[in-house]
Amino acid sequence: MDRARTGRNPMATAPKTGGIHAPVQPSEELGAVVGNEKLPRSEVISKVWAYIKSNDLQNPENKREILA
Repeated sequence: MDRARTGRNPMATAPKTGGIHAPVQPSEELGAVVGNEKLPRSEVISKVWAYIKSNDLQNPENKREILA
């Protein structure tokens, strides 16, 4: 397609708004860890891991285990 004719850049991507990128409202319990504002699931996971590491909740012998 001719870019000048269509008026849009074929290399540009649309913002991701579905699936793991869709903003979700965390529950009250999860909101205590990640905050109460809507966040994409990927951001929620990042904040949960930051909380786990900052509060030393990983098993020192096996870092894949979470001590809760």
